[in-house]
Amino acid sequence: HLKKMKILFNKINNIHCIDFTNRTPLHISACQGYLRISKWLIKKVKININSMDNFGSTPLFDGFINGNLNVTNYIYLNGGKFPSTKYKELSFYLNAFIYENYIDGIKYLIQLGFNPNETDYDGRYSLHLAVNTNNLNIIRYLVEQTSISLDIKDHFNKTPYQYALELSQSDIANYLLEKKNQIIINKNIQIITKVDSTEQINDKNNISSMSLEQNLLPYLLSISANDNNMDKLSNFINEYPNIKVFDCFDYDNRYLSHIAAIKGQFEIIKYLSEYCSKSHFQQIINREDRWNLSTLDYAFIYKHNHIINFIKEHLLSMENNSIEYEINSQNKTMISILNKWKKIYLFLTLSASGNTQRIESLFNRGYFVKQELYADYDGRTPMHLATTYGHIDIVGDILL
Repeated sequence: HLKKMKILFNKINNIHCIDFTNRTPLHISACQGYLRISKWLIKKVKININSMDNFGSTPLFDGFINGNLNVTNYIYLNGGKFPSTKYKELSFYLNAFIYENYIDGIKYLIQLGFNPNETDYDGRYSLHLAVNTNNLNIIRYLVEQTSISLDIKDHFNKTPYQYALELSQSDIANYLLEKKNQIIINKNIQIITKVDSTEQINDKNNISSMSLEQNLLPYLLSISANDNNMDKLSNFINEYPNIKVFDCFDYDNRYLSHIAAIKGQFEIIKYLSEYCSKSHFQQIINREDRWNLSTLDYAFIYKHNHIINFIKEHLLSMENNSIEYEINSQNKTMISILNKWKKIYLFLTLSASGNTQRIESLFNRGYFVKQELYADYDGRTPMHLATTYGHIDIVGDILL
């Protein structure tokens, strides 16, 4: 009913209308999977793409949680973000995807900008689950293709590496130790700095070498490209291939692409797209800094439209080649897994909070059934959480 919506919007004064729960038309469109309406609301109406309703949801979250991947993808590429109020829940779903060995779901959630370092209600994050499920392929993906940290501790004060040491096989522990040692070795690196403004960065006769923390490198390389000349950047990369330039970040977790987006350095973004593989470029663009802002977010903030359009065109072409396959062939799998784990998450959180009436209501209408355990990926059931948090009434009246 896009035509009716256009007529209605022409007759009202406030195009950013909300209902009594602060839900916008884009929330509803995302939930329903209406791509044409979502495009119109974003492009023509200029609706607030990150409006949050009374339930703490944004349109991006609503689209994802309802399995409407085409709409979710479009909202994300136009600046949509997950709300921080849903990070624990999203981390739970990411961990569930890992538990289910559902690599398409893992990649898709991370490609939508979700930080794999976020933890669930037990302080566990994606790498904890990947280790505990003994899945080296997922571990390799997280370590090599995302900005995963290796040292986050859960509520038991244990890191993924410590859990890996408890496994019967040593391959995962050896792999994590190797990657951790690489990070330590790369902390102090040798970089080249200009003696004066006329010297070339690749002129070995006119350079001085200095030991510098890794976090200065993105800014220095950005300065070297102030004249939109990529020769210095290219020469540095070729001369020092052991330094992973595009994986270096500053004191605010900003990478070279972040700085380029802030300063409007289109040539750097273009160079990244040409130099890196498609998957690596996508990973770079999706990385978040200290404030959970990506390269595309900064381009939006500083209104560098040429960078915005370039990134969106490239991401769309990549998504059409990769994520569209998932949308066509994996949508049913995504929805079925999400529906299963949404029930588990809801039952666990209601049990932990002692919401007896809500649980009774859900049992009475058949949403929950007595025959199911509703255990999470660590084997913890609603009964475990109800007991842990002292809600004996739930254990006695409902769960037994």
